[in-house]
Amino acid sequence: MPVFVRAFRAGGIDPAVSRALAVRVREAYVNPREWRLFDDAIPALRELSSLGWTHLILSNHVPELPEILLALELDEHFLRVFNSAESGHEKPHPRAFDGVLETTAGAEAAWMVGDNPRADVRGAEAVGLPAILVRGPKRGTRYHREDLSGVADIVEQA
Repeated sequence: MPVFVRAFRAGGIDPAVSRALAVRVREAYVNPREWRLFDDAIPALRELSSLGWTHLILSNHVPELPEILLALELDEHFLRVFNSAESGHEKPHPRAFDGVLETTAGAEAAWMVGDNPRADVRGAEAVGLPAILVRGPKRGTRYHREDLSGVADIVEQA
């Protein structure tokens, strides 16, 4: 049984309705109009850019991620997007980081900033990248912020 059908049924929704809803999940998920930015995203990207940082995205996401970024006007802030939908490897698998590591080879420094302790933080640290956990519980992470404010302070002082 597909995962979304199970989820809807676990929520007490009729099996027939669960199947009908599950079919529509992807349509809603890839619709750029359904996505919203955190208020601190653009200011943090601009601050880091002003300090000379270049931004890349490494995401476990759907193939439509570039269109979503374009609609959110985020595309202009990133040099490149690496996506598990294209590479076939999801974080925290070390192969998910291959393109990022190749792109940042020779850089003075590279950091991972993410909201998932396992995929983002432990995955990055396993391949030698320091990581900052945002919007997540600090549990076992060296660098942590409640939001993106202060990320620049961490990367500049470390």
